[in-house]
Amino acid sequence: LYPTVGVIWMLATDEAERFPKHLVRGNREYVRSLLDDFHIVTNFVDNRNTKAQRWLQWLGFTLGAPQPFGVAQLPFRPFWMENTGAPAARHGIGLSSTSPDCVEATPCVIP
Repeated sequence: LYPTVGVIWMLATDEAERFPKHLVRGNREYVRSLLDDFHIVTNFVDNRNTKAQRWLQWLGFTLGAPQPFGVAQLPFRPFWMENTGAPAARHGIGLSSTSPDCVEATPCVIP
């Protein structure tokens, strides 16, 4: 049984703040519906983007500690949501900071 990992992302301009109700309407339900198809939904968020971090937490994502990322090695935080009821989650596939093959607090397969 192999895990399925969905990588979620969104780009927005400052104009999104003008219509916050339109932006967030149905977001929680939509994101949680992704767990019907994926065991884990994940990505990284720029540590400087505190609004996005608050929104991700509101959606139900867990945020990890900032880590250097990309060419400039800027701090980005991993974020994820896990379907703990999925068969893969019950077989040791999920999030771990104890496996030597995993980066702390990022999704990976636990051997």
